[in-house]
Amino acid sequence: MSKARERKRSPDNTVTIADRPQQHTSLNQEELDRLLDAKFPWHKDANHTARECHALSNSVGPEEPKRPRLDDRDRPGSSRSSRGRGRRNYSPRRDEDTEQGNRSPGTFQEEEWVVNFIFGVFSAPSCRHKIKLQNCDVNSVFRHPVEPLLWSEIPITFDRHNHWVHLPRPGAYPLVVNPIIHQIRLARVLIDGGGTLNIIFAKTLEDMGFDMTKLVPSDQAFYSINPGTGSTPVGKVTLPVTFGTRDNYRTESIIFEVMSFETSYHAILGRPALAKFMVIPNHMYLLLKMPTPNRVLSIRGDIQTSQKQPATRP
Repeated sequence: MSKARERKRSPDNTVTIADRPQQHTSLNQEELDRLLDAKFPWHKDANHTARECHALSNSVGPEEPKRPRLDDRDRPGSSRSSRGRGRRNYSPRRDEDTEQGNRSPGTFQEEEWVVNFIFGVFSAPSCRHKIKLQNCDVNSVFRHPVEPLLWSEIPITFDRHNHWVHLPRPGAYPLVVNPIIHQIRLARVLIDGGGTLNIIFAKTLEDMGFDMTKLVPSDQAFYSINPGTGSTPVGKVTLPVTFGTRDNYRTESIIFEVMSFETSYHAILGRPALAKFMVIPNHMYLLLKMPTPNRVLSIRGDIQTSQKQPATRP
């Protein structure tokens, strides 16, 4: 055996010694006060009492506990790390969250600087006059009194009773519903709270038997399909959209932009439609809630359709 291997090898006659538990003695209050008010014996060069030292250490705060030093046999990758001990219980969800850094830090983040809004290439106004109009609209919201919106008097809440189906990966499934649009129930309508447009596709209208000559021209460009290129709608149309049943329902007229390309969805409801219905989507529960004349209407998403559809925008 070489000398290098002899140096790396741990001794065979290793003895483990366990510390004897400390014996606690009972002191009366007079003896305890005398020890605390006396000079602290461990700090020989200092001139303070044990009571003062204890108060100072508490005011500074406890130090972080030191991590135990790993022995060579306990280090990851060591050939002796798993010898003589059982394998711990494996939790795929917990280990996956730890590896991906999904554990909550639990601390409040102090801001270091602020990133202001920047107009992008496609969202930038075409001229300075439009920029001034946008600034006037934004600044005017702080000068006008707040007026209550329609249906805002009805409270909408979510709790654990709304957890109607088990989702292995909450937030990974799109919220797909099946409302009635123009007297036809569409089975695959995506709820897109980040979209600024309500979209219905030309093939969907053709399958519904809609007269395409009734479309109104539209100049609204759509940029979420191919990066850097825009897709101009065929036109736009206003259609009635109904959620619920005859006992409890809401119907609103929604303006749709008609697109010529095909996706796995029949239509997409963006922020304009959600705001008109005053609907609150919950992607954790795959649930929609909206106010109605009778009570709050809850619309469950189609979990089977959601699992088959892509989670990103079309």
